[in-house]
Amino acid sequence: MRKLLKINDMKLCVIIPVLNQNELAQACLTQMYRVQGNEGVEYLIIDNNSNTPFSLPETINISCKIIRLEENVGVYPIFWEALKHTDADVLMYIHSDVVIWEYDWAGKVLHTFRNNSSLGLLGFIGSNEIDSMGGRGRGTKSNMQGKTLDYMKTMFADMPMNVSDSKLSQKWTGTTAEFHGGRLNDLKLYKSAVVDGCVMIFKRSLLEEIEQRKELPNHHFYDRILSCETMEHGQEVGTLGIAFDHISGQTANTQLKYFNDASRWFKDRECDTLEKVRDKYNISLPSNWDQANYLVAEKMFLDEYREEKKFIPIEL
Repeated sequence: MRKLLKINDMKLCVIIPVLNQNELAQACLTQMYRVQGNEGVEYLIIDNNSNTPFSLPETINISCKIIRLEENVGVYPIFWEALKHTDADVLMYIHSDVVIWEYDWAGKVLHTFRNNSSLGLLGFIGSNEIDSMGGRGRGTKSNMQGKTLDYMKTMFADMPMNVSDSKLSQKWTGTTAEFHGGRLNDLKLYKSAVVDGCVMIFKRSLLEEIEQRKELPNHHFYDRILSCETMEHGQEVGTLGIAFDHISGQTANTQLKYFNDASRWFKDRECDTLEKVRDKYNISLPSNWDQANYLVAEKMFLDEYREEKKFIPIEL
């Protein structure tokens, strides 16, 4: 296993699960690298069995490790899969459609962990509340910019080209912090009850203590559960005002493999129809497999943390 360079004796690994959104993932990774580089940071791509294996253009010189899985396992299992492939002290799980604009973002993340010994989980969008329905309540804050990511300008800034391929001319625009809640105007740590799953940064020692839930669907509510588990382990959750954007909804809205994975998870549990899902898990009839995944994960979360443990609603 390659040893990372150290920044003040802490090492960080960025873990990016990818499913078919190769151009967007390439541009997000390249932008992230341009404002940070490789020093003290390892980039780990986990390819969830994309139709075309993930790769970077030869003109892009980024040192990253690519692990290709034999099947799409979803997002939640990636937290433990990544532990096999890095020895980093801090593990940053980030969706492939997240764009980071902040210079030296990794240094600022590690500085935050160094100066807050009780911090176990950090995000870029979070809230000091979890309401009675499992939502983020009124406390959502971030430093989302609402900027546009241009594939050509990001990937080939120094190589002017005539664009005829529609894939190369793609642009993606995020939404501002105010669209979702309030804005974090500085890098002061915002004490949180939950962080959004698009960016979840764990202290390795904490994640190693958390057991993977084999019966939790692979795509939804894991961010609420992992946030609550962090607090149950006596660690704090926080949000940092890093300038970024989350394009959002790209994989879930466009990728057939995403829906196939959601349906396979239920079929492995003898639920080969949506009606059987409804009856087994005592939920309303889902309209599709993704909604089934969401409704079951939501029920599991609320049953445990609201009904059994009385852990939510919570406001810090």
